[in-house]
Amino acid sequence: MNAIPLDGSPLDLRLCFESGQAFGWEYGDGWWRGVTGGRYFRLRTGDGCLLWEGLPCREDNEEFLRRYFRLDCDASLIYGRLAEADPELRPFLTRYEGLRILRQPAEETFFSFMATACNNIPRIKAGLRELRELCGAPAAEAEGRVWKEFPSARAIASQEEARLTAIKGLAFRGRNMLRCARSLPEDFFPRLRSLDYPGARDLLVRQKYIGPKLADCICLFGLDFQQAVPVDTHIRQIGVRYFGLPPAPLSDRVYRQTAGAFRERFGGLAGWAQQFLFLGEIGGDDGQTV
Repeated sequence: MNAIPLDGSPLDLRLCFESGQAFGWEYGDGWWRGVTGGRYFRLRTGDGCLLWEGLPCREDNEEFLRRYFRLDCDASLIYGRLAEADPELRPFLTRYEGLRILRQPAEETFFSFMATACNNIPRIKAGLRELRELCGAPAAEAEGRVWKEFPSARAIASQEEARLTAIKGLAFRGRNMLRCARSLPEDFFPRLRSLDYPGARDLLVRQKYIGPKLADCICLFGLDFQQAVPVDTHIRQIGVRYFGLPPAPLSDRVYRQTAGAFRERFGGLAGWAQQFLFLGEIGGDDGQTV
């Protein structure tokens, strides 16, 4: 068993994995299990540490986890900056202490969030689990099971449309994922990772089936742009209440206005503030729509 000391910095795995930013983790017997970045991990917290086992055994597994959970920064300091920017956020920072914005692989995040359109978290998880089983490469064998990594764009592009749309948690989203995967150039993800936030977002919204909200989800959770603010009806309502924005349907103009209000208030941590307020808005309902 390996341990990473948290040094008092809060980390709540349930909040990280069940808050609508990651969909590949499973919980049982006190442990979280999943595959990300081609690695299988078994995780829990205890005695002020992140306890972990990883397969395959790589020298950089600990470094990967530190980056994935942002253990290179003290979440308490981030919470302090958020509370200083807006004291009304304090109750949410206390209630959801340990929530962090994850640094996830860009390709996995890209296709995972394509599965979220008009969907809820249990269906998203089930659909993506079946997608992994269908075309993901084996990552490790553990606890009597072969754990598969998230499929690459090339693996998704090689599937038949009927097979993807037959996955209950995907349906028409599987068709969209397939067509998008087939349209992406080979250098798409390296190029995406090389851009700044405006450039990456612009490139994303020029892809098939990627609108502003999905683009900002990918930027926030997969590209480490902490200023990105995905705006849905929940966040729009928060914008009306917290920032005094006029109530209006969620148009492109209203989207920009709402995201801009978050960035004006919270700066480069606007995405963190959005995540805390989003979780407060949905009330932690496991069946919430993303």
